[in-house]
Amino acid sequence: MPLIPRAPAQPGLETICTLLMFGLLITSSCLGIHGRPLNKRPAILNPESCTIFTKEGGNFTINCTAQSTWRDFNLVYWLANNNFIENEFPDGRVSEGPEIINQTQNVYTVQKSLIFSPTKQEDFNTNFTCVIQDPAGVDVKHIILKKEPAAANV
Repeated sequence: MPLIPRAPAQPGLETICTLLMFGLLITSSCLGIHGRPLNKRPAILNPESCTIFTKEGGNFTINCTAQSTWRDFNLVYWLANNNFIENEFPDGRVSEGPEIINQTQNVYTVQKSLIFSPTKQEDFNTNFTCVIQDPAGVDVKHIILKKEPAAANV
């Protein structure tokens, strides 16, 4: 039976993520060369609470602030029900903002926003997760949105 050559497949998001993680693991074997601490794990600083109150129907932003000792080898991203935001919300109603990076000595603070345009009822039943990964480890913060209680008439 003759072999038929196949056209190379386009790399998908899973392939790209796998390659990124492989690169992070390879890089971690060279930690001592760059003078980075081996045990400084990444950490999510904000939001502090796992429950965030908001109104349905308005635009809303949640900021995830994380720290890493790796400027070029960290990933900060949001998930919704353990799926990438762009897969869970293909219409773009919920999206990630750009990364904002600040440096203090050898620590990098990275902020990544989750933007709702607008919030809908389905968002109150979704598990949102902020993730930071670098060669030293992973940290996650699970967030649940709750409706703000209605103001009482006095």
